[in-house]
Amino acid sequence: MRLISLFFFFLVQVSVFGDTTSSQPNSIELSGGVNTNQSRGRGFLMGQEKKFFPMIGILYQREVADSFHLGVSLRSILISTEVKSGSFVSLYNSKTKIAPTPLDLTGTYYFMSDSSFQPFLRGYVGVARILVKGPGIKYDKNLYHLGLGGGFRYFFSESFYGLTEIGINRFQNSDVKQNSFYGNLGLGLTF
Repeated sequence: MRLISLFFFFLVQVSVFGDTTSSQPNSIELSGGVNTNQSRGRGFLMGQEKKFFPMIGILYQREVADSFHLGVSLRSILISTEVKSGSFVSLYNSKTKIAPTPLDLTGTYYFMSDSSFQPFLRGYVGVARILVKGPGIKYDKNLYHLGLGGGFRYFFSESFYGLTEIGINRFQNSDVKQNSFYGNLGLGLTF
């Protein structure tokens, strides 16, 4: 939690005092997509029948150097499915809802930043809260989260853009080790 507090302090300082070459250094993105089931160990998606799970997210970022942005992201992977044997919640054998929600610090580098079409690489580092709820069960713990993604954004106008991104997530704590792939589409606005 201290790391996130320090990052917010840093982001405010950069927003107020940072020098940027862009006339619109801030951006906000809303996205939606899917996350895949890739468990090979002690994962919260192990034993799930479904292979794809919807996810939604919001990202705020600010340009801090030419083509490089720092930001904060909140995403949620929405899982509601029958739990089968092999999962760490399988002993409850019931309809169980699982929602890992990572809060991340992000770093994004945009290639071809002078173009309407801008490929990018984005890294995520943060914590995720995993909440598992079902009849007779409540599991609420924090996990470490790492993510790496790549994609592109396309500007429809000077301030409005669409984006697509694919990447990999890693969630981990003493109970869970989970890798998953994701893909999403979104819309963004610079200001």
